[in-house]
Amino acid sequence: MDIYSEVQSSEPAELINSPFGGRYCGTIPPRRRISMYRAIAISFFTNKNVTTPDLFEGTYRFINASEYEIGIPIAGSPCSYTITPSLSINKTGVLISPTYPGAYPKDMSCTYQFLGESNQRVRLEFRDFDLFFGGPHCPFDYVKVYDGPDNSSALVGTYCGQQRNLVLYSSESSLFVHFYTLPRTANTQNRGFKGIYEFSESFVKLDFIRKYIDITYT
Repeated sequence: MDIYSEVQSSEPAELINSPFGGRYCGTIPPRRRISMYRAIAISFFTNKNVTTPDLFEGTYRFINASEYEIGIPIAGSPCSYTITPSLSINKTGVLISPTYPGAYPKDMSCTYQFLGESNQRVRLEFRDFDLFFGGPHCPFDYVKVYDGPDNSSALVGTYCGQQRNLVLYSSESSLFVHFYTLPRTANTQNRGFKGIYEFSESFVKLDFIRKYIDITYT
């Protein structure tokens, strides 16, 4: 059985242009899949003349795509967004990786730019985090978090594997998150991440640290 979960067009002829999602046989079923776009395709091949109805079975359902549209889309990327406090009533929301909790695609780059007001800080809490673990330095799939508006800001940390109780704060009003998956032949079975974010004026201000540094070095 072949699975294609990144199908952009419903035309059968376009299936050959879609990224290959994996081939499965034997008794081990594939992990749950959620389509990257509005379609998913399954191809079943057999060399037997007769097959029984109980060869395989599964369930499907259609879900609302708005769950994955967590901000203002950034042009040129299917999974990059700018998130501001004005997008939610209580200045909080859900950060979710594409196709979560299904196995995430390979060769993907998604960015999430959190831009708060000048008197706010950003809190990011990962409630579930499951990426392929390639070693302590995360050379393959990873999430990088930067303390500022883009990837030229100070790096807070690089994360992969399974994380527990991962809570991060920005020192000022912005935070930048980059989710990257390696182009590879083999397919990962990891599900990605889900978390919550919050813009708030109540977090302890850290501007006194910057003022202290300025005084020290002047």
